[in-house]
Amino acid sequence: MASLADAVLELLRKNPGSTDRELAEILHGPSGDWRDISDQCRQLAETGLVVRRLRADGIMGNHLSNATDA
Repeated sequence: MASLADAVLELLRKNPGSTDRELAEILHGPSGDWRDISDQCRQLAETGLVVRRLRADGIMGNHLSNATDA
């Protein structure tokens, strides 16, 4: 079984800039809890695999870093 980190990274490959809530809805359904996704995205950002930055709409989005592509 893939880890949550693996699932998040795979989703970000397909949906760059997704918010924590958007990722949670994909993984857990419309009423899914986004807090575990947020924690995971922050951990991935700390390791340099994900970059969290504001999107054009002012909401924090998650993007794969260049290190993830390597």
